Amino acid sequence: MLSGISDFLDGKIARWFKIESPFGSIADQFRDKVLFCPSQIILVIQYWKMFHPLLLALMALIAIIETVTFIGGTIGIFWHIKG
Repeated sequence: MLSGISDFLDGKIARWFKIESPFGSIADQFRDKVLFCPSQIILVIQYWKMFHPLLLALMALIAIIETVTFIGGTIGIFWHIKG
């Protein structure tokens, strides 16, 4: 829960103090993947009997799309930096 609150506030604080950066944006996305995706997986595993199968499929699809987008974006950034 604290991670979610800090995720919401860090962008607002960076914009307020005018200290936004491309690295901060990438780091924020990386932190989301490292903290939120595993916690969602743990919750689904813990309470899988309570979820409707369509909801589980939707959550899995979202996780796959986020992972592919993140990997593609990371490769694109390194490609851009490398020239």
